[in-house]
Amino acid sequence: METFYRPTWVEVSLDALRHNIRAFRQALPAEMKVMAVVKADGYGHGAVKVAQEAMECGVSYIGVAFLDEALELRREGVKAPILVLGYTQPEGIPLAIEHDITLTVFQDELWAALEERLQAASGPTAEAGISSLGKGPEDSAHAAIEASVQQGSPSSMRGPQSRAGCHPTNVITTDATTGRVSKPETAAVSESMSTDAFTSTSESIHANDIDTNMTATAATTAALATLRKLKVHIKIDTGMGRLGLQPNDEAISYITRAVEHPLLDVEGVYTHFACADEADKAYTLEQHRKFDRIIRHLEERGVAFRYVHTGNSAAGIDCPELSYTMVRLGIGMYGLYPSEEVNKERVQLEPVMSIKTRAVHVKTLPAGSGISYGTTYHTSGEECIATLPIGYADGYSRMLSGKAQAIVRGRKVPIVGRICMDQCMANVSGLGDLSKAEEVVLMGRQQDEAITAEDLAALLGTVNYEITCMVSHRVPRVYIRDGRREDVLNPLIR
Repeated sequence: METFYRPTWVEVSLDALRHNIRAFRQALPAEMKVMAVVKADGYGHGAVKVAQEAMECGVSYIGVAFLDEALELRREGVKAPILVLGYTQPEGIPLAIEHDITLTVFQDELWAALEERLQAASGPTAEAGISSLGKGPEDSAHAAIEASVQQGSPSSMRGPQSRAGCHPTNVITTDATTGRVSKPETAAVSESMSTDAFTSTSESIHANDIDTNMTATAATTAALATLRKLKVHIKIDTGMGRLGLQPNDEAISYITRAVEHPLLDVEGVYTHFACADEADKAYTLEQHRKFDRIIRHLEERGVAFRYVHTGNSAAGIDCPELSYTMVRLGIGMYGLYPSEEVNKERVQLEPVMSIKTRAVHVKTLPAGSGISYGTTYHTSGEECIATLPIGYADGYSRMLSGKAQAIVRGRKVPIVGRICMDQCMANVSGLGDLSKAEEVVLMGRQQDEAITAEDLAALLGTVNYEITCMVSHRVPRVYIRDGRREDVLNPLIR
């Protein structure tokens, strides 16, 4: 077990974490899966430990913001499926495949990245077969190549067969040296020509071209057999205005192309609600309507997904019926409500994080003594001032100066003077002799008093999410189970 040498730490209650997951599980439909979102180092709680605990509670998926966060989890032995919820640049695709990490996709740059991957695996002679992968079926030449790649049939590399009443026909031409497919040209094909006659007499395709195409097809087929697929969830932007495809033909076309691509495993499709934490659900219902229209359209055409998810913590509390097959638990898993407008009675949560410290110096100062930088605070009489070893570099914001409180011996006391980078001061007058062994609570509960993330957020004009996320890595995380210390994570001395 790691340790730490400065008496400042974050306590993470694993019991509260389990309680919150169970509380959501009981409020959700029995068949609905849960994704534990551990981005931003588990909202400040420690991504690895939270992910491990959530897995033991039966979650189906882990969610992170970007690829680096997913790689950290894999490095620490987390084996659950992991979805990167944010953007991943194409250079990250090989790492995602290697470490079995699912990516969110929504941009056309994906297609070129997959073609490059296949080309690298199969060699330059396969470029003709590669260039067509994932193309739309409207191009008969590309469709012919794709069919040959998927079936491994050299005969399918031949030009389109002539049909009665057809005159101009798209014909593939191939550079015999590079194997590159040129833009389709138009050729007049006689109604009486057989397929064999067409491939042997057409001026657009020569024997060398056919041999090259066959070689490309064989190489491409062999490469496809060895390459692992990239797992993806496709993001649709139904009103968040952040990431994703527009919920119209753009989304339908992209999804159709993706599910047909031989290098993709399209596990899921999802969107994100912008206002689910508001009492008025009109905007959320409109987002759901847009998303549902796409899902129903695809279902009618036989396209289904293992995971379809829309719901965050707020939707999981107020409207789980809008969440399809999985809910993404973020802030709620950590015992914090996404807003004051959600129905707290439906899912009762327990805060997981507390911030604690101990005084490292206690002194009695005369009236008029200045405290901290700028001496913005002066003692009004003889006061007992305790120095606490925590500051804005730890996430205890300088903007809390003159506003925040601490809890000592079950009593709230004011933080006085400006909060420094590594330290701050509290007026502990009237408490008697304060021992260095006594806990000082900056966020959490002590006896009958509590300071919540919402309290600190109100002082800063922000949200509770930011309060836990901004606790820096240099503050050790101490994991508590059944009232006892189970583990300590201190990245500074690992």
